[in-house]
Amino acid sequence: MAINFTEPSRKNVSVQFETQAKTDISSTIDGESVNFSVNRPNKFKTPTVGNAVELDDLLEGVDIRFVASTAGYSSGDVVQTWENSGKETGMDLSHPSKPGQRSDVDKPVFDIGGSNNPFTTGAIKFVADATPDGHESKFLHFGGVAEDGSNGERLTIEGEFTMYTVMSFDKAAAKAGMSPLWVYSPTRNDTNPVLTALLSLRVTLRGDNQAVGDPDFVFSGNSLITTGQSKMTTANGDAIILVISRDSDGNYSIYDFNAFGFINEKKGVGQIFDSSEDDIHIDSFGPKCEIRDTSLTTNGAATDPGVVANISDGDTVYLAEWGLFREAIDGQEASALARLLKEKYQVS
Repeated sequence: MAINFTEPSRKNVSVQFETQAKTDISSTIDGESVNFSVNRPNKFKTPTVGNAVELDDLLEGVDIRFVASTAGYSSGDVVQTWENSGKETGMDLSHPSKPGQRSDVDKPVFDIGGSNNPFTTGAIKFVADATPDGHESKFLHFGGVAEDGSNGERLTIEGEFTMYTVMSFDKAAAKAGMSPLWVYSPTRNDTNPVLTALLSLRVTLRGDNQAVGDPDFVFSGNSLITTGQSKMTTANGDAIILVISRDSDGNYSIYDFNAFGFINEKKGVGQIFDSSEDDIHIDSFGPKCEIRDTSLTTNGAATDPGVVANISDGDTVYLAEWGLFREAIDGQEASALARLLKEKYQVS
């Protein structure tokens, strides 16, 4: 016997008050005629009922989206590819084969139950290898040929956009710049996290290449709790959900998983320091810490690995989901997206 289950739709119910007419009452008191005017209490108008906004509704038009739980992996599986479920084509992630240099142990894995991984449905585990010993960090990137000669193209975000991320850290130092997204600098002597969430809550978005002496970034908040700043914590094992939007005028807004807009540049909420460069670049998901050519700036051998500041060998980021709209979505929708992601991942 076949049993079909129907998923109930949640509803939004909107109600309004309807003002009632006054009632006049006449009476006689001690032989005197007295008129009273009584205000009737307001009553509810007939409520209107509509379907509640669901996560799938908000993500229907997303351009790039990576979801770990639907990637088809079991816990412990090596992740060779991660398919984009958004509408933009040619944006799958992969770890290219490079004979003699990469083995399965150098690739990220799908993880459930790992140390400081709060996502019970799984996340992609990226581990940094900051030791200059010829090994490589676990990372994925887009197709093509990268600056270092390996496969990989740079993802550039121009103009307005909305980016969201669901992630967690497991790192040695509380203020380490661990990130799921990384970019090379053009001088090749440094590798920088694109998106960093630190403490309570500091968010950094690296900008146009992040060259030495060219600190192009968007920075919100500082190490202290300030007016309008999120109270979402970012210790090891905490689920971090951010929805970051930039409109056509360059104004930023950032929401946490409580749907709280702790940064709203239009309204002067929070702190924003932005640069003259608007583009944001992404070279890899996961850090490519040690395969950089530092000879351009240090006169060293072409195979010398660079040093990644504040990153320790074994530092890990768990990425459960990441998405990008190449447009700014409405503020109410952005806050709803953050709240619904919190619900999806059962963040308490």
